[in-house]
Order: sequence, then structure tokens, then C-alpha cells
Amino acid sequence: MSSAADPQLWAEIRRLEERLSELRGRVVGIAEREQLAPGDLPLLLFRVGGEQAAIAQRHVLEVVMMCKLTPLPEAPAWIPGVLNCRGQSVLVVDVLARLGRAARRPALSDLIVVCEVQGRRVGLIVQEILGVETVAAAAVQAPSQGLDQAPYLLGVLQSGTRTVLLVSVKALIATSSLPDGAP
Repeated sequence: MSSAADPQLWAEIRRLEERLSELRGRVVGIAEREQLAPGDLPLLLFRVGGEQAAIAQRHVLEVVMMCKLTPLPEAPAWIPGVLNCRGQSVLVVDVLARLGRAARRPALSDLIVVCEVQGRRVGLIVQEILGVETVAAAAVQAPSQGLDQAPYLLGVLQSGTRTVLLVSVKALIATSSLPDGAP
């Protein structure tokens, strides 16, 4: 094998890991969608890009101001780095990039929503917190059939002219490209 092939092989491995990550997210998203319990669903609403989105409030630990992140070598583009939060490393996810939108450089006005899922802490970069709202689980509409490419989407809430995307934190962080011991 020539040394010129090595970068190509590594690039192919990276593409395959990203594809595997996407497929894992789909599986987790589908499983979580099927487990939406009847009753009330407390949500944290936020703005990411030009869209309104929400996550289950039960995952949220705190919201912190954007600060300097420590980059991780060879991390996917949707992971800008880790945050030192009270002496604990917290992996930070660029929600826009993870949802397949163009990544953007975090702004000082951005916020990081620190969540805990399956014993793992993760920070989600959002542009604005819109509030906390409790909705009936029955009000969550399943994603359209054509949205198989949106594995992180649990459902959609319609309220008047407002559309809110209900996002699965578990599916956002389901990835094979992070070591098991990653923060």
C-alpha cells in the first residue's frame, strides 16, 4: 500500500463512521419515538438556526453561556470540542451541524444546554432559549414518512403558525465515532 493511499483510506473510514453514526441515530430515534408516553411532556424550547426546536426537559441539567471549547483531534465536524463544566469534561455538540445544516462558528451570544443522557453529559449549542412548555404527548405529530433522513426528530408540534421540532438528545449523541469513555 502506498503512502498516498493512507489519507484516502482514512477519509473513507471517516465517511463510513459518519454513515454508521447516522444509522445509529435512526435506530435510537425510532425506538424513542415508539416510547413517547401518553400524558404531559415538559419541554425546553430553543432556537437553533432559524428554527424552533425542543428537547425533553428531563435531560436538561443547566444552561451555560458560550465559552472557550477545547477541540478534540479527529472529532466529527458537529463536535466543536469539550467544555470544562465545574471540573467535569462535557462533550459539546453543534446542533445545527448535527442536524445536517451548515456548521457555523459558535458566537459568544450562543448558549450551551448541558444535558445528561444514559449517564453521559453532553452540551448542545443553541442560539436562544425560548422557555419551558408542557404539552400533551398526543399533540406531538409523528414525522412525515419522507423524514427517514432525520433520525434525531421525534416529532413535530404545531401551535398556530409555529412549528417546533421535537429532537431526541439520545439520537443526537448516538455515534460510533466517539470512544466509549468519551465525556
